Amino acid sequence: MDIKTGVEFLLLLLAVLRFQRGGCQRIGCNTCCRGPTGKVGAKGDPGDIGPRGERGENGSIHIHNISAFSAVLGASLTHNAGEALPFISIHTNVGDDFDGPSGIFTCTIPGIYRFTYSIYAYDETLEVFLMKNQDNINGVYVYIHGTDYFIARSNSAVLQLASGDKVWLKSTTPNGQFHNSDRTTFSGVIIHEM
Repeated sequence: MDIKTGVEFLLLLLAVLRFQRGGCQRIGCNTCCRGPTGKVGAKGDPGDIGPRGERGENGSIHIHNISAFSAVLGASLTHNAGEALPFISIHTNVGDDFDGPSGIFTCTIPGIYRFTYSIYAYDETLEVFLMKNQDNINGVYVYIHGTDYFIARSNSAVLQLASGDKVWLKSTTPNGQFHNSDRTTFSGVIIHEM
């Protein structure tokens, strides 16, 4: 046996010995001395349940505030120009923000509100404005030409209100005659709290 053959024999013998001890001993070797991948074994039993975690922080619940009212005039009346129109019959007053006798809604929940109103007239020309504090927002004008006429007009507005703002209906007609009817109405509701 020559030296070259002897070296090859020793290398072969070392490879066999390494394979018998559990495969190739070279770090990072994934190719030599490795057979085909075997079948996947059966699923093992589930482990034990772990310990209970720590209690989390308390959450917060936001309960939405509500403010809504709906009122009708409820009686015939002669009204002075520049004053708030009173409402005798109140159907809804959630939050108690509307005062019927004074006709004034006072905001206690800052937010966006929707207001609607209708004015019903009989043989009388009337002009009414929706007011925010002392500012005219919009109005209706009921013009009667002749006699024995019933006419109704309505309007609405979406307003951003701060706490303490007042919303009301103002007649600009001197000694305006408002007919006893459930057709003269005023209502408002919060649609988004801020």
